[in-house]
Amino acid sequence: MVSYHITRDYIKLGNSRSGQKLNRVRFIVSHDTGNPGSTAYQNMNYFNNQQPSASAHTFIDDKYILEIIPLNEKAWHVRYDIAKDNQMFGDDANDAAIGVELCHGGAINFQEAYKRYVWYHAYLCKTFNLDPQKHIVSHSYLDPARRSDPQNALNKNGVSWGQFLKDVRNAFGAGAASSNNSGKQTGWVFTNKWYFFNSNGVMQTGWLMDEGKWYYLNPDGSMATGWKLVNGKWYFLANNGEMKTGWLKDDGKWYYLNPDGSMATGWKKVDGEWYYLADNGEMKTGWVKVDGKWYYLNSDGDMAIGWKKVNDKWYYLADNGELKTGWVKVDGKWYYMNPDGDMAIGWKKVNDKWYYLADNGEMRTGWVKVDGKWYYLNPDGDMAIGWKKVNDKWYYLADNGEMKTGIIQIEGTYYALKNNGEMLENTNIEIDSDGALQL
Repeated sequence: MVSYHITRDYIKLGNSRSGQKLNRVRFIVSHDTGNPGSTAYQNMNYFNNQQPSASAHTFIDDKYILEIIPLNEKAWHVRYDIAKDNQMFGDDANDAAIGVELCHGGAINFQEAYKRYVWYHAYLCKTFNLDPQKHIVSHSYLDPARRSDPQNALNKNGVSWGQFLKDVRNAFGAGAASSNNSGKQTGWVFTNKWYFFNSNGVMQTGWLMDEGKWYYLNPDGSMATGWKLVNGKWYFLANNGEMKTGWLKDDGKWYYLNPDGSMATGWKKVDGEWYYLADNGEMKTGWVKVDGKWYYLNSDGDMAIGWKKVNDKWYYLADNGELKTGWVKVDGKWYYMNPDGDMAIGWKKVNDKWYYLADNGEMRTGWVKVDGKWYYLNPDGDMAIGWKKVNDKWYYLADNGEMKTGIIQIEGTYYALKNNGEMLENTNIEIDSDGALQL
């Protein structure tokens, strides 16, 4: 088949050419210019000079295939507020499609322009690995309330939309969607919904792999999209029908789809982090109870370990994520975690013994001053009572743990304790002129 030269003469950056990059070329939108008699270069000059907030990538007349916007950039050729492009291809046309305009009417030779128009569509399909039957759509189909192109130009010259696609397929050669020798249609076919026919022209159902991607075809043959339950497992098919894997955000909620596409539930390790997916597949965050044990999942869903502050309270999660309660030793220091897991501070009675936890939760030992009073905490942290020898000095701690001073009587015997609590030994006690003891 005849090949044609492509002229690349790009307009300047402005309203018509933003320079923004296409996400990826997923499909082609076929247009006609709507202003009969205007040539490819006349259209190029209009967009370059006037800079309206509209454009297309390529204009084709009987002499030129003229690309005025690079094919890796966005052009503004379809309204954003229509839905069919997303329904069919999973993206907005301006973000993922090449817009091709047919110049017609006036002095333009339609047959010459049409041949270039057909050839260029086939060229784009080969370049971007697109299927002529599946990935070319008319502007009129996407926006039927406002647009009638390119059928407006084609029909006036005796060419139907179906004939145009057939001509592109012929120019494309043997492709994913074509007619076999028997005349039966094969590959992807769109009739309000997508269907797939094998090389014998038989409509397919169930799972289908095409060009390395999986699709699911309903019992009636139509291509499934969205959530689909198959043999007791849930799968998610994008708007273009492709089976999704990995992380998926749907309706504001996150899900994880296994490498085989099935929706994960329960614990799942992804990139070295653990996540928990509910029975309905939703990724959980915050506190979650699993098999009678509590875990905390961060805002991005990964399981927390170690210290975690939640609502101004500290918690400790073991290396396996389990919430710890009771005594826990971290970096050589002891902490006490209440029954609901929050870190205790201040006085804490455990198994009939009193302990004191500092503001940072660390269990204290030795002398500690609380609310102006002194207490002694044994090496294992429990509060001492009664007589206690510390650094070869004797002290007396009341039943509430307070260090005593002054003259005390214990089992009928009097003892003298200095102001710092030390017991006096082998010392005479004087009484001053005011009657006060001098310890």
